[in-house]
Amino acid sequence: TAGTGVSVVILSHDRPEALARAYRSVLAQTVRPERIVIVFSGKEIPVTHGDVPTVAVRCEGTGGAARNAGASLCDDGFIAFLDDDDEWSPGKLESQLPLFSEGVCLVCAPYLVESETGTDVFRPCIQGSILEENVLGCTSMVLLRKDAFDAAGGFDPLMQRNQERDLWIKMLDLGEAACSDDIVGTKHDSADSISSDGRRRERGWIRLLSKHLPRYLRDPRALERALWFFYRDMFFLRRWIPALIGAALSVP
Repeated sequence: TAGTGVSVVILSHDRPEALARAYRSVLAQTVRPERIVIVFSGKEIPVTHGDVPTVAVRCEGTGGAARNAGASLCDDGFIAFLDDDDEWSPGKLESQLPLFSEGVCLVCAPYLVESETGTDVFRPCIQGSILEENVLGCTSMVLLRKDAFDAAGGFDPLMQRNQERDLWIKMLDLGEAACSDDIVGTKHDSADSISSDGRRRERGWIRLLSKHLPRYLRDPRALERALWFFYRDMFFLRRWIPALIGAALSVP
């Protein structure tokens, strides 16, 4: 349906087969987006064939910087981000758009998580504390109001992990979250994803905790829970001692 005001930003890192799958999942939406922006860091311009206006732009930065570059080419309305190794279910936009009412700035939804160990379902909890853990889920499965995204300052380009959680924290200062009941896509965990890079995970945790330290100091329970997840994540990677030292040294 034309006139929905939905723009889609796909982030691509030289994975043509994965990008083709992600792009097809956008074209298959039962509610047609108005535009697609592919932000790529590889040498080859992505080849796209579809009935939705699509532009491909090269960006040397990754993560938040690339997503912000794509968002800058989108009009007001709604914006959805999709990593090239993820994909949407056909009814994603159709299930999320009707949940935007006055005061709602983002809509999350359940999604599948596929990894080498099997498939799980991530179910958001909008009553949970975003300071304690990422209760809203990954960037690829949330639909955002573009004006709220802009007002929150977009993604922090210095964060290589936890950047979506940082954005959710900032956006929830401006409005509320709603949640769809429908499973809206599949997140494919892979060996070359950011979540598999221990150093990026460490730096992402350190920046998140230090950046929002005043909030955490006002909420001891949230601080305790966040530190537990931080410790568990870094202990699993055998990096908890340097990570904790780095977090202490980065406190403003």
